[in-house]
Formats: sequence, structure tokens, C-alpha cells
Amino acid sequence: MAILGIQLVVTMVMLSILHKFAIHYSFARWLLAHRLIRYLQPTEQQIKRGVAALANERKAHQDDKNVKQSKSKSNKQSSFRGKRGRSDKNKADENLVPKKLALTLEAERVHSIDLIQLNFYKEYHWLIDFALYATIVYIISEIQFYLIPESKEMNLSLIWCILVIGFTTKLLLTITGIYFRGNDDAIGERSMCLVSGGLFFLFSMIVLIADENFLEFGLNPAYSTFNSNAIQFFEAHGLHESTKGVTSKLLFKFWLAVWSGLIGALFIFPGIRFAQMHKDSLDYAAGKPFQQFLFHTAFISPLLIILSWIKPIGRVYFSEKVWPNRGVLMAPVSFDTLRIVIILAIMIFRIILMPKYLQAYLNLAPRKLSKLTRESGKVKTEVIQRTVSGVFYYLCVVCLQYVCPLLLILFTCILMKNLGDYQWLSLFTGQSTGVSEAYIFGSSEQFSLKELRAVFNPVFFRGVLGYMSWWLSVVWFTTSVIGFIYHSYFSRENEGSQKN
Repeated sequence: MAILGIQLVVTMVMLSILHKFAIHYSFARWLLAHRLIRYLQPTEQQIKRGVAALANERKAHQDDKNVKQSKSKSNKQSSFRGKRGRSDKNKADENLVPKKLALTLEAERVHSIDLIQLNFYKEYHWLIDFALYATIVYIISEIQFYLIPESKEMNLSLIWCILVIGFTTKLLLTITGIYFRGNDDAIGERSMCLVSGGLFFLFSMIVLIADENFLEFGLNPAYSTFNSNAIQFFEAHGLHESTKGVTSKLLFKFWLAVWSGLIGALFIFPGIRFAQMHKDSLDYAAGKPFQQFLFHTAFISPLLIILSWIKPIGRVYFSEKVWPNRGVLMAPVSFDTLRIVIILAIMIFRIILMPKYLQAYLNLAPRKLSKLTRESGKVKTEVIQRTVSGVFYYLCVVCLQYVCPLLLILFTCILMKNLGDYQWLSLFTGQSTGVSEAYIFGSSEQFSLKELRAVFNPVFFRGVLGYMSWWLSVVWFTTSVIGFIYHSYFSRENEGSQKN
């Protein structure tokens, strides 16, 4: 298999562009800068003017009730003696202002210089740009192998895809790990991650023992071919005596369930965050039915992915049932490719709507300030400023929570297409190159890449990566629905109780 060729040239060119030009021309920066509007924190002068306006309002209210009384001379004399004693108290309370202030926040467009100070901006910048270049490398590779089908080069674009999945998983682990490194203030978040991981672990065990005639992941054929080929591989290299088999089917599915539980723990807060942005986007799009239709479509679209792997709903109706005057709608191979196209289309559609959802998040600043002003008592000016500025400083974390699940599903689907030996044109032709024939292992002391490809063959990747793509969509959709229910009903009840 040739390594030096077009693939290596494309990889080196993209790495050079990523290193030289990503600093000046960044797709990640373009998504945020000059497209979103943020709210500036109130300055000290604005807060003082708000305090003065509130004092004048209260004074006018007292005048209307005629409760103002004239002070006696004794009070005037004692005021001098008590003035020095009250000065220390005034200094201590000079930063405390009433919460019920009438403040109007100023808005401006987000500029590139504003993004540098944000938390996780470097990680967000690197992930988005690297994913973009990985996508370009993949498209070029697909064009190359289509035009030169007899090419024997190694597909280096798959390494780019694996790196994107690795970087995305690392960022999700880092963001989730913040809750476990914090103090007792984050005990609620830690508990939610652990509970979510445990529940999805149990649910995945139920899913993994389901009948293949209902959920057609292809895990049973994947395990059978992997186990039989692995045994032949060990026997060919003289390892049969120390090996009683690679693994059992129960252990094989157990590790898949462990991975499924980890995804449930990592996706719980991204799902809840997306649900909040979706609800806010619907509120801001009131009176705009087309935008609301787009938001609703983006929210329920993962349900199509989930249903496509349910055999009585998906494959039976599209590729097995004979319809009157139509026959079978499509070949089984076409249906497999259709599922991949659906996943890619849904993920791209959500990426297009990303600025809309992020703007809905930035609009939380005036809502949080309004919630604070409905409370009674006093508060420091720093608290008011942090309430507004904290929304913008958390923007890149919200971006990562939105885009990381998208990238995981997108590039897992790409890996499933290539490693599972699917073809794009089979969607229209109904024909496929088919899975490669069984490899005959020969006795040799050296390992070869062909032998590893025979052990991890397309049947294995179709089953494992198909389940992963389906499970990622299930967890993200489920957590989004849970978050939407919470923000639609429970949060509304809490706000109502606070108003009362």
C-alpha cells in the first residue's frame, strides 16, 4: 500500500495552511465576530445614576403620601456628633446599591479582540478550524478515490477524522471535569453527571440485548467476524496456546455499555444547554413562523436518525415492503447510504443555525439582570457587573457544548461510511462493491496491515460505528428533551414563585 502520494501532499498542505493562515483567517472566529451582539456590563456611573433615579422616585413617592416630617433642632445638633460615627458605616456600604435599579444595558457587536479574553477560546478556535480542515481533506480524498478507484494509497483523511473525535472527547472531558474539581458549590452538577451516566449505562445494556430484528445495529455479526478472524490471526502467529479466545460477547457489549454511560455523563449539560437556547430562540422568534419551523425541525431532527435504525420503521418500509404500483422503494444498500446522508444533513443544518442559538444565549444577560432587579435588598456593584459580563465570558464554553456533540456524530458517521465500505453512489444506483472477501491468514512472524484490516473488517466497523452513531444521537436528543421540559415547566414555576 503506497503511503507517499496525493494523500500525503494534501495532508502536508493543509497542515501548512492551518499553521500559517488560521491565525489571520479563522472560521471559528468568523462564526462569532461581527455576527453576534453582546451586552456590555453597566459602568459605575450608570449604576450611580440608577441609584440616584431610584432615590428620587422614592422621594417623590413619599411626597405623594405626605409623610415627610420636619426635623427638630435636637436632631440637627446630634447629627454633628453622630456624623463621624456613621462615616465608617457609609464607607463600608458605599459599594452596596439597591437591587431594584432601572438599568438599560448597552449592546454592541462582538469583535475579534473581544474573544481573546474568553474562557476556552483557544480550545474552541483550534477545534473548529481543525475540524474544518479535516473536512476539506476528507472531501478531497473522496474525490480522489472516486476519480482514481484503483488507487492503493492509505486514506489519511481517516486519521484527521479520528483526531477530531479525540480532540472533541478531550474537551468534553475537560469541561465536565470542572464540576468534579470544584468545591461543594458544584455538588449538584457532579451528582447530575453521575446519575445521568448511570441511567444511560443501564439503558444501553437493555438496548444491547435487544433483538437484531428490532434494532439492526449488526453487533452480532460484528462480534462473530471479529472473534473468528482474531482467533485465526493468533493461530497464524503461534499465539493459540496462550489464547482461549479474544473476548466473550458479554464482555464485548459490556465495554460498549461503559462507553455509552460515559457519553451520557458528558452529554447531559450540553443537552440541557441546547434545550435552553432552543426555548429562548422560539421566544425571540415569536411572530416569525418560518424561523420557528427551522428551530423545531433542528430540535426533533435527531429523532429521524433514531427511527432509521429501528427495523420495523426504517428498513422494512423502505427496502423490504412491496408497495402497490411501486414495488420496493430502494435497495438495502441505498437505505444504508441514506442513513449516512440523513446524519450528515442534520449535523450541517444545526451548524448553520449555530449563530441563532448563540445569540439567544447572549440575550440571557438582560434577563438575568431583570431577574436580579425584581429581588429586594442590596447588592454590591461587582455582582451586578458580573451578572451581565459572565454571560459573555462563558460564550466559548457554550459554543463547545453546542458543537462538540455535532462533531462527534458527524465524524463518527464519516468513519462508519469509509471503514464500513459504504459508497455514496449506491444511494442512486442501489449497487455496492460489497464487503471484501475473507482473508486467509498465513503463518508469519511479522504482522502486516492487511491482517489487521482482516481482523477489523468492514462488518465489524458497520456494527460498532453504526451503534455509536445511533447512541450519540439518542443521548443528545434525550438530554435535550429533558432540558426542554425542565426549562419550559419547572423554571417557569420557580420564576412564578419568585414573583409572588
